[in-house]
Amino acid sequence: MNRTNTSRVLLPLCLALSPIALGCPADDTTAQDAGSTSLGTTTQGSTSGESTDGTPMGSSSTSSSTSTSNPGLTSSEDGTGQPAGGIETCEDMAAFFVNAPASTEAVECDLVDGTLVTCCRFTFSSDLAEDGPYCPPSRTSAPPYGLSVYDGATNPGLRAFNGDYLDDIEADGYAPMVDENGDTNVVTALGPGASEDSNCLAIDQDFGLTIEVNVPLSPTLASGPSEIGEVENLGVSLMGTPGTGHPPSATLGPSMGGPPGGLTGSINVPSIGSCGAHPDPAGYLHDHFVPQVMNAVLDANGIAASDVECTRYDQEPTAVYGFAKDGFPIYASRDEAGELPGDLDACSGHTHSTTEFPDGTYHYHASETAVPNFMGCLSGVAVEQSFRYY
Repeated sequence: MNRTNTSRVLLPLCLALSPIALGCPADDTTAQDAGSTSLGTTTQGSTSGESTDGTPMGSSSTSSSTSTSNPGLTSSEDGTGQPAGGIETCEDMAAFFVNAPASTEAVECDLVDGTLVTCCRFTFSSDLAEDGPYCPPSRTSAPPYGLSVYDGATNPGLRAFNGDYLDDIEADGYAPMVDENGDTNVVTALGPGASEDSNCLAIDQDFGLTIEVNVPLSPTLASGPSEIGEVENLGVSLMGTPGTGHPPSATLGPSMGGPPGGLTGSINVPSIGSCGAHPDPAGYLHDHFVPQVMNAVLDANGIAASDVECTRYDQEPTAVYGFAKDGFPIYASRDEAGELPGDLDACSGHTHSTTEFPDGTYHYHASETAVPNFMGCLSGVAVEQSFRYY
């Protein structure tokens, strides 16, 4: 990627996760959280010694109320806490992943309501191809462009990260994001200090990390929905990519006080790749969008394919994206007949049979128009610690 005028700023803000993956994970170290009990492990490749725990940025727990039976679950009269749609073991769930987990393990884990359940713990290598493009090299750079979600006054919403966007940032009174030569101020690593200029954030990816995720084997519906917070982990894709809630604000945060000028007018704007992903400050990718319908979202938000187009994923609106951290599947936007579901609840979910779950299960659907296009809340009881990296 062509980056210019690289600088370092202070930003103790989690940009959230999301890998756009094009290969299978390499052999990885498996690790077990303190206090969890292993119920059996399947490992692809070798394991190696002890690992250093990573603090999972953006993986805040979701408050959830008492669990209730799920009409979409099978293997029980009332459906409470039973494997969904024929997923009886963690090996069954692992078979769904396109990027095969480096290891698969059944462990005991805590849900946010205090219930102790069986979870499937998967590890994935972070050696996945980065999404990009991210920041434009200059104000006059030609497409293709990256993306940004702007919350300023002028033309807010999903934006192509181009010269018009840079102009709007300045028009709103923020410090320029380009130098006297018109080159973009691009930050690729975070460190001490602050800048009087605004910056485009395009954090370098760390391909040596291991991602560990926990997914309840037997999901249960909660008594009410739980909102997904900004940069909160919401689940994992079938590529082993963490999915994350709304990206961080472009205009609020450390050294981002707004106009007028100087340090109080500088903003550090996260860039997002064309399929809706970018690296966290820790270096791992995470999804802010369901990429299988990203081009529909771009079109709905007035972004021309000549400027931004997701080409790393086939656009498959009926595809399975992955699993939410409450254990329920996440689908792209349409049902198996290719139609937009008309009976979705407040969390963009419903109970229905699918090709993968012919007996029916509760599942979520992505939006073809919303920014971001993940569901905005969880209907099930989430696992207390859904992921970590090391």
